[in-house]
Amino acid sequence: MHRPKLLVVGGGRAGVGTTTIAVNLAAALAQARRGTRLADAATEGPGAVLARVEGGDALGGAVAKRPAARDALEPGPRELERLLAARTRGNDPTPARTVGQRRTGEMRGPDREAEYVVVDAGNGVGPLARQLWESADLILLVTTPEPAAVMDAYASIKLLASPGGATPGGRLPIHTLVNRSPNRSIARQVHARLSQACLRFLGIEIERVGFVADDPRVADGDGLGEPVVLRAPRCRFARGIRALGKTVLRRTIQTAVT
Repeated sequence: MHRPKLLVVGGGRAGVGTTTIAVNLAAALAQARRGTRLADAATEGPGAVLARVEGGDALGGAVAKRPAARDALEPGPRELERLLAARTRGNDPTPARTVGQRRTGEMRGPDREAEYVVVDAGNGVGPLARQLWESADLILLVTTPEPAAVMDAYASIKLLASPGGATPGGRLPIHTLVNRSPNRSIARQVHARLSQACLRFLGIEIERVGFVADDPRVADGDGLGEPVVLRAPRCRFARGIRALGKTVLRRTIQTAVT
């Protein structure tokens, strides 16, 4: 058995498309015949509703009632066969960081089928988000070209990228994705702004994985319960997500080799 790669998808503010990216990336990886699970850890919002994970179990409750993540699996749409719902409640007496450590350990436990666990980490900056960032094989930081969204993305890195999250080589696996970008040039400008600020003020190097174009199919499909990459595979958004999936696979394979 092997340990699946943990892909954490987060953002600096609500509305940048974190859940949409996480759900569709998981579906694209599953379509590529990669054993994939989707974990909903977006504690501040509705979470992975696009994959029909509505009202999932509380994170603390799931840890208390279920000995392993595989016991929390639920069927998903079409190619994305398995989903893990993980939520938190304000009245859960278990310390958030303790719960996060236990759930993260479950996600990364030995598994015969899962190669990747895609985590919708939402836009939180609490103990669970920090634990996910520290444990991730790849952090996908989602932003849009709007200046306020870029500033909030930087703030997330500043708050969550602790020294404990560094890889053995001293690099944090943070990769920026510009969602709803008009074109590649704008996306590169956004990444350059973030990269320069992170290196100058935080001493952190980040990488880019590209962009996903704005597409009306995404808004139209928000309430349909099926990832756009499956429902409209030829649209610009779906093509961008499949390209993202290939890049993620390449980056995680390179990391494993080095």
